[in-house]
Amino acid sequence: MSSIPACSQKSKDGPAAEYLNEVSLIRMVHRHDNFITFNRSDYKQFVAMRPSELESMLPTFADQLIADAYYSISGMRRKWRTASLVSHFTSCFADIDLHDDPSVGTRAFDVSVEKLIARAITLAAESEIPAPSIIVRSGRGFWLFWLLTEPGDSELAVICSPDTRAIWTRMQRTLAARLAKCGIDPDRAALSPERLTRFPNSINTRAGRRVAYTVNLNADGKVSFYTLSEIASILRIDGHPAAFIRLLPQSTQRFGGRGVSRRANGWRALRDRRPRDYEIL
Repeated sequence: MSSIPACSQKSKDGPAAEYLNEVSLIRMVHRHDNFITFNRSDYKQFVAMRPSELESMLPTFADQLIADAYYSISGMRRKWRTASLVSHFTSCFADIDLHDDPSVGTRAFDVSVEKLIARAITLAAESEIPAPSIIVRSGRGFWLFWLLTEPGDSELAVICSPDTRAIWTRMQRTLAARLAKCGIDPDRAALSPERLTRFPNSINTRAGRRVAYTVNLNADGKVSFYTLSEIASILRIDGHPAAFIRLLPQSTQRFGGRGVSRRANGWRALRDRRPRDYEIL
């Protein structure tokens, strides 16, 4: 496991340098060329930007990212956030929210969270669930993220289509049911693709805790990325995984009846010229 260091200290290299690790984390999740929304504690949106704009734009909104700040998990086709505007499924996820625990904010609560995380890691070792790509300790619980990729393009998130939306939704429900069966109860109201998650290194003011992201490295020392068919195989979803493999290539070549955009090709070119931030953190 590799833990992302905090970035709260001022940097001599300027404001953008203060957000280097946060930018790297969000770009690890958002491997596409569309929009990410950023929201306040009341869930009202204050800005949307493309992944390529994070380094230049995030420092402008520093004051709004210190505490109770959120961003969209899925990529959006427009500069706002609804389920119908999802363009890319960046990940499957589970939100284990323990806000009703009376020990929130205490050492005993932290121990309880770590025991549940250890149970999730054990479930992955037993092939009950895929190994999480990222674990987020959110202050009053934790999130598990499984980063998704297109078949044949490990650095592009899954393109949303009617087919991939149906499969992704089934994956979300199956992961939640599998975790609940094993004593880790995710929030069943937090399974939809337009969900928000907390900004890295921000403060959860209700818990008085900083949001901590941990990147879970595999045996090769790399972050784990999955195609939808790979997750289906690990979860042993009814039906042969080959059905997913046959389905995905056709559906991922188009979105809304259009071919892959020039901008998507530009994203790939930009990606190929830049170091893979998540491998050097």
